[in-house]
Amino acid sequence: MSLRICILETDILRPELVDQYQGYGRMFEQLFAQQPVAAEFSVYNVVEGHYPPDSEQFDAYLVTGSKADARQLMDEVRVFLTDTLKLEMSAEKSGIRKATDGARFLGYEVCTSTNRNPHKAIFYGRSTLRRGLADRLRLRVPRDRVVRFVNDKGWGDYEAFRPRHRPALRFASDVEIVLAYNAEWRGFANYYALADDVKRKLNKAGYFALFSCVKTIAAKHRTSARSVFARLRRGMDFFIRFEVGDEPRAIKLWQLKDLRRHVRSWGGIDNPRSAQFVFSRTELVERLNARQCERCGRDDLPCEVHHVRRVAEMQYAGLSRYMRSARQSKRAVLCVACHNSIHAGQPTDRQRRIARSRGEPDALKGARPVRRGAEQCSL
Repeated sequence: MSLRICILETDILRPELVDQYQGYGRMFEQLFAQQPVAAEFSVYNVVEGHYPPDSEQFDAYLVTGSKADARQLMDEVRVFLTDTLKLEMSAEKSGIRKATDGARFLGYEVCTSTNRNPHKAIFYGRSTLRRGLADRLRLRVPRDRVVRFVNDKGWGDYEAFRPRHRPALRFASDVEIVLAYNAEWRGFANYYALADDVKRKLNKAGYFALFSCVKTIAAKHRTSARSVFARLRRGMDFFIRFEVGDEPRAIKLWQLKDLRRHVRSWGGIDNPRSAQFVFSRTELVERLNARQCERCGRDDLPCEVHHVRRVAEMQYAGLSRYMRSARQSKRAVLCVACHNSIHAGQPTDRQRRIARSRGEPDALKGARPVRRGAEQCSL
């Protein structure tokens, strides 16, 4: 029993090819005639308004066409965008391309797969043999985007496979360095999390992110990358450790294996947690430890870190109790009011009481202004 196939011609063959092929329907008839399959064909040209009757039953329908259909459809879309939506179609970004060659859209490479070979896959916990992914839509990571990202961030030379440190981060704290790399690397990887080849294409970039971060920390402490790796390693991961008060904490260096590709359903709202990092005079860990002002003892005001030019200035600022720690760091955690008063050259309440108890008419005596730049005379 032969197959009944209906061929719908959706385009008119070019005049110079009519004598050779007669039409699209005739072309497919000749193609099927070369196969050992018995088939009967019914050709209808829908461009001229010919359609199969409702009473006819067919085993298969074959829709033919050419690139001219795509051009006509593109012209209709351009007219709709211009006249109805008042938008202009970009000639540079718009075009007609072969599905297997793909096209760029929002940084992704959109194409169809050409692999028709069956492959093994884990389905509901069981290893099964699944059909090939031919003609299925695929999202891929463009290689040039990865190369440009690594080079622009200063992680190293991607083509030469040479990671390097970032001089701009050498004066930041270890925590700030790790947070900076984590935010950049995690954000880039999460953007391409929908791609089918995200982990294969970004594997090399993950190597650059890890080694560039470690080399930056090593350059800051003037040591080797090997010693930094040994200090940060914990099993198969790497952590930067610090303390907040008496509580030890650690921040993990984000790696590509930490990328979670969750299947998202319609109707959900994405609300990702955004990593924040700052480069400022006040170090992050010191801000976390700033529970109480070291000058007045208040804990109801936000605190800042006061940087001291000379250790001797600590006693004139009323911070003699913290001179020992100042010899090592030359920093003190102060509330906003005390920080401003020190830079303004104002004495503490304790200094005023001592001055009054000694009978000194000027309560400001003994207070020495501490200000960056030129020293001021005492009031």
